[in-house]
Amino acid sequence: MKSNFIIFTLLIAMLTGCATPLGTGKAPLSGIQSRLAALSKAKYDVSLIMEVPSANNAISNQIMVASIQAGADATAVVDLVAILKGPNAKPIAVLGDNDAVTAATIEAALKRLQGFKPSAKLYFVGETSYGQALKAQADAAGVNFEAVSGGFNSEVQLL
Repeated sequence: MKSNFIIFTLLIAMLTGCATPLGTGKAPLSGIQSRLAALSKAKYDVSLIMEVPSANNAISNQIMVASIQAGADATAVVDLVAILKGPNAKPIAVLGDNDAVTAATIEAALKRLQGFKPSAKLYFVGETSYGQALKAQADAAGVNFEAVSGGFNSEVQLL
């Protein structure tokens, strides 16, 4: 009888421990979440948001950047070009966990859009240095482009 009581008490203690929230409920935002928060704080008129996938490690991300810059048909590049060339193109924000991969994707799409002049506005949400480089390329391609800096504990600002 005592053993049943001890087992029952331990079971309740385990279940109670599993149901207890850890911390204060203020978990840090992921890269994507912080960039979305930066975009929403800036109050831009964005109809579409495209997330550029990245790898889980720096070496794989560098390989992705190199292959995109070399002209590989990355799905994200092809998709972005198709969206921007669409007949009813809407303002689109492009973001990802790795700014280098995201910037390489946008750069490759801009090269494929040379001479097309899409009517949709294109936003990059990420680090300032990438945004400034992309702005120059977008201007050369005739693409309506803005970079939004924000996320990862930085303040939102228009570049």
